[in-house]
Amino acid sequence: MTMNIYLDTNMIIGWFKEVAKARKKNANIKEPEKLKFLVSQRYNLYVSTLTKLEVIRYLVSQWGISGDEAEKLWEEFIVTYNIIVLELETISIKSLKDIIKKVETRKKTLVNLMHLEIAKTYNLWLLTGDKGLLKCKFYYDKIISYIDLRRQVTQ
Repeated sequence: MTMNIYLDTNMIIGWFKEVAKARKKNANIKEPEKLKFLVSQRYNLYVSTLTKLEVIRYLVSQWGISGDEAEKLWEEFIVTYNIIVLELETISIKSLKDIIKKVETRKKTLVNLMHLEIAKTYNLWLLTGDKGLLKCKFYYDKIISYIDLRRQVTQ
């Protein structure tokens, strides 16, 4: 059975970082191992418009890439890895409130909790490296780290 996986932004940001570095040095892109693995397993990979906003913000703020160029890189990424983009209008704020009352969070964790809510809404596995999110299995049990996912494949 093919696994449907929602990718937390930290699972894909490495690709954008490598592209930005390669363009500055006029070099070839070094494809991140995580993406190589995910594509090799033929998972159905998902991101959302929230992910897109985070990536574009990162490219513009951290790498000085123009907004238009950042949009083009986003599209290149989506096409290259055959990723499904969930077009979102809203996220359940009430559910997020229920989580933050039970788990200590940092400011950046709130955006990660939004990703959790998206994965739950669409019944997708959430692939994340965020230790705070991994503690939220009481709320949604389909949260998995990259290390655990790799472990599942090798067993």
